[in-house]
Amino acid sequence: RTGEGGAEEMGSCVSTEPGAEAGGKGKGQGSKKLSKHASAGVNAPPKRAVGAVGGLDDDDDEDGGGGGGRGGGGADGGANGEHRPRQPKKGQGAGSVVPVDHSTCPTCKKDLRNAESVKVSLGRSFHPECYVCPKCKKDMRREDPVDHDGFPYHENCYLELFGEKCDACGEVVVGEKCEALGKLFHKKCFVCDVCKQELQGQIHHENGKIYCNKDYTETFKPRCGGCARALEGFFIVALDKKFHKDCFCCETCKRPLKEYEEVDGKAYCEMCDPNRKLFVCSICAVDLAGKPFVENLWKEPYCPEHEGMYPSCTSCSTMVCQLPTGNEPPLCKHCKESVNVDNEKTADLRNKVMDDLKKSAGLVIPKSFPVRLVKQDEINKYASKTHKGMPHCTRYDGPDPKEILVLNGLVIEEVESAVAHEMGHIYMNLNGFPDLKPIVEEGVCEMFRVKYLEAQVDEDPNFGFGPQMRPDAVERKARVVSNQHMVFGGGYRGLNDGMRSSRMNFEQALNHIYKKKWFPN
Repeated sequence: RTGEGGAEEMGSCVSTEPGAEAGGKGKGQGSKKLSKHASAGVNAPPKRAVGAVGGLDDDDDEDGGGGGGRGGGGADGGANGEHRPRQPKKGQGAGSVVPVDHSTCPTCKKDLRNAESVKVSLGRSFHPECYVCPKCKKDMRREDPVDHDGFPYHENCYLELFGEKCDACGEVVVGEKCEALGKLFHKKCFVCDVCKQELQGQIHHENGKIYCNKDYTETFKPRCGGCARALEGFFIVALDKKFHKDCFCCETCKRPLKEYEEVDGKAYCEMCDPNRKLFVCSICAVDLAGKPFVENLWKEPYCPEHEGMYPSCTSCSTMVCQLPTGNEPPLCKHCKESVNVDNEKTADLRNKVMDDLKKSAGLVIPKSFPVRLVKQDEINKYASKTHKGMPHCTRYDGPDPKEILVLNGLVIEEVESAVAHEMGHIYMNLNGFPDLKPIVEEGVCEMFRVKYLEAQVDEDPNFGFGPQMRPDAVERKARVVSNQHMVFGGGYRGLNDGMRSSRMNFEQALNHIYKKKWFPN
């Protein structure tokens, strides 16, 4: 605009940056005041005022600076023209604290005091053209910056330089993430090193790798010696290997084994054993290979047509495969070999019975009594009316027990069973039980016998199938359960049924009988 003296009247530009309102006042003053040359009427080129630090480009709405006019100075420019760069308002800029120096551009390191305009942001002053992202070098004046050490970054650039990296792919982790084993992962990168599926639930870490439960089992669990698959839960140990239950099979017929014969490091069933003796009937010696057969309690095979032709063993009740000679009672092969009990061994048998009763039922007999093997006549002499004719009894000296009498000639297992029964009488006597009816007292003693028999297990269980009662113990227990004698069998069943219906164990049932003189109900 041309003034009175023909001189050009000078004004200042307006900045839209925060703080521009401070320069508005300078703009009003500078638009009316003429320069020194203009007032003199000299058409000399205008001299730039030192204090004019406002932006010169009206289109640059984000440039810093404020609008003091020529000669008049803006709100930030003093009368002496000194350069005083604006400070950002409270809350403007973010990031780490850096030393504030508004006289030097932090990007190009050049002096700002003679700059036509400045960009104030993040607590610092920049040349407008220097207000760029340090990584991609793109203009940041119209962007929302992320502050790092006082420099403006695009969000993506900041994450690429300073964001947390995934330990699997090396890329920046944004959004969902997983932290495990002291490392950081994208959710999609947190996968099993074997199957590459995303990990959920239980995970395993071994040798620097991460495994899902399934692949860890397949990789590190012991392998079956039959199918080579991983073993979990129940398995069988045999031949210095471990097997699934259904994988431990006969080398020849491939049937699962419970018992086996080892030949040259391989397992065979009895029928396929290369070293087995001729498999023949124990009675008629006919070859039974490939033919149907029957076994007695002790695995002695015989032809089916012999069933019921021979007497039963007087000890274990299994069928005897050899006829008795002379006047000896019928005994099976096993029981005949077990008839070797004498009075020197009875103390050991008694102690074994007492230990087994304590382990199986918690029954403690506070005092031990001798066991003597005698003839039936002597047993009948000291036996009660109920026990006359039985192969065992307890001899009393007045009200106190003196000794246990057992029929001479019984097998070891039968002697132990008889001693267990008599321990019931002694237990009730020593613990002050009242006089009981015979059916109650004998029922308690038969339960003592059963508790002892239940404790008789194979010393070598069937290869991991758990402890099992010896076959003879199973047979003897069955005889007690099925005994039709009104006092002995009936007493046992009455006590057993009462315990089941009232949900009592044997010890609780004994306390009930002590108080009520009758079975639980």
